[in-house]
Amino acid sequence: MDGALVIDKPAGVSSAHVIRQLKRRCKIAKIGHSGTLDPMATGVLVVLCGRATRLQFLFLESSKRYQGTIRLGVRTTTDDITGEEIEKDSALSFRSRFAPEEAVAFLKQQFSGNIEQIPPAVSAIKVDGVRSYRRVRKGEEVELKPRSVVVDIRELYFSAEDTLSYDIHCSKGTYIRSIARDMGDALDTCACLESIRRISSEPFGIEQASNLEEITPENIDSLLIGLEQLVTGVPAVYLSESSCSRLARGDQSQLADLEDLDKIRDFPVAAIFSSDKRLCGLLDNDNGSWSIRMMMTP
Repeated sequence: MDGALVIDKPAGVSSAHVIRQLKRRCKIAKIGHSGTLDPMATGVLVVLCGRATRLQFLFLESSKRYQGTIRLGVRTTTDDITGEEIEKDSALSFRSRFAPEEAVAFLKQQFSGNIEQIPPAVSAIKVDGVRSYRRVRKGEEVELKPRSVVVDIRELYFSAEDTLSYDIHCSKGTYIRSIARDMGDALDTCACLESIRRISSEPFGIEQASNLEEITPENIDSLLIGLEQLVTGVPAVYLSESSCSRLARGDQSQLADLEDLDKIRDFPVAAIFSSDKRLCGLLDNDNGSWSIRMMMTP
């Protein structure tokens, strides 16, 4: 069973729970996901099965799109509404300084483009080999380093006096919880994430997603996105069946005959296809020098 499933993750369960359910229900030997969602989040979770798990790195790098709401005037331990409340600003004093449209314009200016953000302390980032959230639960103080991310705020507006609705497209590693928290700070108040739904994890969108409970051993094969489709965003090079076999045995001399490699020298990765359009493997580009990254043995 090789390929990907696009799941519309329900709220209240972890991404690991989704994996366990599918593994048990559909008897999948090898399975994983390509970017976790918090338990409160819903939406696109890309699940990789069989040999597709070897392509995980391609999807971890992909950009994401989220929609939801930010609650102003509340700070929590987790930077979202599920955490313990540690600060409250019922007055929302920024409203005396900003009209709603001015506040939105200010926030868009501050949080669009290349920005630095500090991830939430309650996150899966490892600190000296231990997940940050585990350290926090033990009562430890955790200070995570800022990271550079790219944010495109497609929509931001007040849907209530204390609520901002958002539609954000962002690079890998972006925490919407951090954006919510920092937007509150920028307005001299506090804030936390109230709701979040992942609309896309490129190249997959919510319109392709299946509900977790709908996937059964009987229909899973029809829902799987095949290996060849999973690398449509990667430039392709073609070899004969015999050359693919020799390459799989480590004979990299086969790469010398690939004229197409020069045309794609600006790409970091290339997909190798056999003449019958079967995915055989992936190549890495190191400053114009190509080498085998992996071979997809049957």
